[in-house]
Amino acid sequence: MKKSRLISWTIPIFAIMGLCTSLAFSDTATDTPTITATPFVPLSNIGNALLGPVPVPRGGNLCLFPDKPISTVQWDVFNLYGEVAARFIVTALSSQPCWSTIGVPPGMYIVRLKLSYGDGTAGTAWQKVVVSR
Repeated sequence: MKKSRLISWTIPIFAIMGLCTSLAFSDTATDTPTITATPFVPLSNIGNALLGPVPVPRGGNLCLFPDKPISTVQWDVFNLYGEVAARFIVTALSSQPCWSTIGVPPGMYIVRLKLSYGDGTAGTAWQKVVVSR
């Protein structure tokens, strides 16, 4: 375990309001675990994966809000004729996975998401989306 220096201090509530001109600090060495970066992807909190915003403005980003942490996601975007408009896989998530609609004609699309979750489970979600003018 890495030894690091932790500086702890307390600010009274009146100090936050600008009524105090001095603060007290204490310097204490403690054993703390090394922090590793954990990707932050906002969750939908409604029990299923969602895409948003819908409608997405032309040239904007359509982003995934999964129902629980994911490890990989495959996007299959179909136009109303069933033709593939876009297909890509996002792995090693370091940020929220999004589809850029730059160059995508306005219209309705069907998106299939093949999700692999961090807990080892998998799922598929479908959603209609609109790319606006």
